[in-house]
Amino acid sequence: MANTSKGIAPDRLTGIFGSQYLPAATYNNQRFYAFIAQEDTIFTALSGGDASIPQVIKEGAVRAAALTTAISGATVGQYNGVAYTGGSGTGLVLDIAVTGATAGVVTVINQGTGYVVGDVITVTANELGTGSAGPVITLAYQDFGTDFLTSIGLGSVTLKQGALITAPDGETFKTIIILSGKVIGYK
Repeated sequence: MANTSKGIAPDRLTGIFGSQYLPAATYNNQRFYAFIAQEDTIFTALSGGDASIPQVIKEGAVRAAALTTAISGATVGQYNGVAYTGGSGTGLVLDIAVTGATAGVVTVINQGTGYVVGDVITVTANELGTGSAGPVITLAYQDFGTDFLTSIGLGSVTLKQGALITAPDGETFKTIIILSGKVIGYK
């Protein structure tokens, strides 16, 4: 398949499964159920029915997490169901594998509910060995299973090349404003 440095060549994908090539512009009265970004693309509006960017992000269930501060004073080893404070949700269960003096890998065991982007979770002191300080996990968009978001600004969302956005089941995106970039939309 012919690829370009800015995604898959539009002539190779348009027309497949009701797809349409969409350069930067405003599109009204549409019924797209999915998009694939052909290059880094900035959306300033994406809505319709009950479908909107916040629903696509699906805050609430944490699917991944990473330490945002270094581990301090921990003992190398596996720590299951670590105690923590913070976060606006409930039921999140985390395991942490301490791999070095300042490094560790977080595994989500139970996704919990009610968490939001920006929640700060602090591992309780001594949870990763006697004398360990509590490292911090600050939840970001990608922690909710949305690896397509690279940044969010005032009224715009930037998607990485190759990102796939789908509307919730039974919904479609009807208003799309693409400030820059290109996508292939599927109807």
